[in-house]
Order: sequence, then C-alpha cells, then structure tokens
Amino acid sequence: MPQRMVACTIYCGSHLALASAGLSIAILLTGCQSSGAGAARSVSLAEFSRSGAAAAPDPVAGHTSTEETDEPASTVTRPDEQADRPTSMPIELGAASDPEEDDRRRAAAVADAIAAGGSDRDNRRIVVESLVGQVNGRPIFADEFFLPIEDRLVAMADQLTPRDFEQQAAQIIGQHLQNLLLNELFLAEAESQLTEEQRQGLFAMMRYWQEETIAEFGGTRSAAERRLAEMEGMTVSEFLDARRDVALLQELQRRRIEPRITVSWRDIEREYQRRFHEFNPPATISIARIRLHTERDAALIEEVQRRIDRGEPFAQIATDVGEEDGGAWQTFEVEDEGIEGIALAESVRRQLVGLGVGETTQPVALGSSTWWLHIADYEQPAGQDIYDPDVQRSLRARLRNQRYNEEMERYSRHLFERGVFDERETMMRKLLEIAMRRYAPPGS
Repeated sequence: MPQRMVACTIYCGSHLALASAGLSIAILLTGCQSSGAGAARSVSLAEFSRSGAAAAPDPVAGHTSTEETDEPASTVTRPDEQADRPTSMPIELGAASDPEEDDRRRAAAVADAIAAGGSDRDNRRIVVESLVGQVNGRPIFADEFFLPIEDRLVAMADQLTPRDFEQQAAQIIGQHLQNLLLNELFLAEAESQLTEEQRQGLFAMMRYWQEETIAEFGGTRSAAERRLAEMEGMTVSEFLDARRDVALLQELQRRRIEPRITVSWRDIEREYQRRFHEFNPPATISIARIRLHTERDAALIEEVQRRIDRGEPFAQIATDVGEEDGGAWQTFEVEDEGIEGIALAESVRRQLVGLGVGETTQPVALGSSTWWLHIADYEQPAGQDIYDPDVQRSLRARLRNQRYNEEMERYSRHLFERGVFDERETMMRKLLEIAMRRYAPPGS
C-alpha cells in the first residue's frame, strides 16, 4: 500500500504552523502517491476542501447522487472493516527488513544494471525497493520515503562534497522521518478518540465524498480514476483517504487543541504594551550638514554663511562646496526627550533645539572643522490606539497563533512520550545508507 503522509496543522481562520520538537510543519498533504505510474505532488488542504464538504448536506439524511456511474459508489470500506491502520495508541515501529536479504536483492539489482550497460554513477544510485521499517504496521519503503525529498537530495549532490552531502542529507532525512512519525501519531490518536457513532458518521461522509468526487472528476469511477491519476497522482481511494485524514485531524484539533487556546483582554493589553513602538513608531528627524576646515577654508566659510543668511537652499550650498547628496547626513529617531535625546554631542544638540524643518544652525566649531547643521525633514508616523479594531484583531490573531504553536508542541511531545521508538535510529541509519548509495556525489 502506498505510504501516505499528512504533515499537518489545520487551518483555523488563518494559516498556522505546527511547531513540534523544534520542527515546523506546513499544512500540506504530502506523499499521497498513486499506485499507478507517475509521481505524486503535494496537495494542499484547500484542494481537498474545494468542493465545500464542510457545507455539504448530511449524507445520512438521504443524499442521493444525480450522476450516473459505471461502478457502485458504495465501495468505501466500513470503519469496522478497516485493517490498514490501528485505532489505538501508542504508535509502534516495526523492525527493518532482514539486512542479508536486502543485500542479496541490492546486489542482484546492481548486477542486472551492470549487465544492461549502466554507468558507474547509475549503478551507485540503484537501490532495491527495500522495506526500511514499519509504522503502526504500515510498511515504509525506500522509494516512497524518498519521493518527497528526492529533488532536494539530487540538487545537493551537484553542489556539495560527499562529506557535506552526508551531513545535510542526514538533517533532511531526519526531519522527513520525524514528520512521518508525527503524522502517524496524530492520526492514530484522532482515530482512537472516535466513538462508534462518530465512526459511522465518518463512514457516511466518506460515501458522500466518494459520490461527490466521482461527479466532479468525470461522472464515472473509471473517469475519476483517470483524471485523479493525471491531476493529483493518486487513485480515488487515496484521494478519499487523504480527505478523511484531514477530517480526523480537524476533529482532533477541535477537541484537544482549541479548548486550550484562550486570549483575554488583559492578554491583548499586555501584548500591545510590549509592542507599543510597533503600533506607535517614533518620529524621525533628518539632518543635513556642511563641514569645512576652519583655517584652510576661512574664506569659503564666510561665503557659506552669507549665502545661508540670504536664505539660499541649504542643499544647493552644500552641493556647491562639495558635499554629496546636498549635504544629507543622518536620520535619528526622536523619542520622548525630543531633539535633546538624539545621539549627538551636547554642544551640537544645543544648536538644534528650537529649530524647525528648513532651518540651519549658526556655525559650530568642532575640532579643526566648522559645521552647519540643517533640519531637512521631520516625520511623525500616525500611531494606532489599542481600541482600534484592526489592532485588536492583529494582536488576538498573533496571540492565538503563538498559543496554538505552544499547545501543539506540548501535545506533540506528550504523544511522543507515549510512543515506542526503539527502531527509529535503526531506520534512520538505513535510510541514510540508502541515500548515500543512491544520491551521493562521486567520490563518496
């Protein structure tokens, strides 16, 4: 059976990321591989929900499909007949396949490739469709495991040394394996929480989804199979299984995660104060400058002052004496202290106090130079009050997102603690060995 993986958080009004054991997992149904030819692609939750299942009529209440099919629609396995996934925790990892048998199969495959005239690099990439382990009784095969990450590994092999490739491949494989295990933990937990009535309701909904899918993808089961294989790289059964998994995970979120996510008005007030400057950015003052050598440029200093006194544009004067960009110098944030709080020497700040935009200081002697400072611009961005509805929505959404991730991480750790993962490291070693043989650059 193709390995299916739903690396999942759930949409809850906005996109949320699942943080678990230091791992962020995008909301995506991945690896839903067709048993036929062709590579599967990632399928988003939006695609699985595009037919509006949430608003669909209750199939138990007598929904009847209006489309003709060439095969019976009622081919969904009943809940009590499903034997491909356990419905109780904890998750269990099975032992990997026999190493000697794997070696014999691998050697035979390589020998066949050599006999067919394959290159050394091709031979190095050949790996038999070997069983690397089991998760809840579901086998993990090398080809299916590597399918979602194969492009990344191939691209890395063209850019890295064998040693660097091995290090980075270990990280990618470890993350992907973690995703797979976490996915199975959540699905197993979700199924174990279902009552018999809920199982029957899910079965009825699966029948409705099947009729809906067949109607949408061609009107007959055979037509739907062809179109789904072309468009999604999966069969009707795999498509429905993935949709079922999403429904289970949504229910698990509703029951186990959402009740723990609360945001009070006091929480919003604290977050607003913590991020006060984000909603009320400080004013900024832009200062231009002319700087001349006091002794060497004595005559020019007198000319500059005469032009300033006549009211000529400061930027033009600065350009004429060789200052770039019209003398543009620095922009400072102006806090509550005003100009007196900006990071300038006190003797300079005193000259600026009381000046407005477009005004220039008297000549200021600083070391061997004479300076003029000019207030080129002053900007005070509009602030946003805490009672602004947009501000409150933004703060509430941010806090909910943060607490969702925290609660998901806590819950994921709880599930991992209940799991049995004695074979995880063995699986990891075997997967890395296969990756090195199949994808590593020459010289490894």
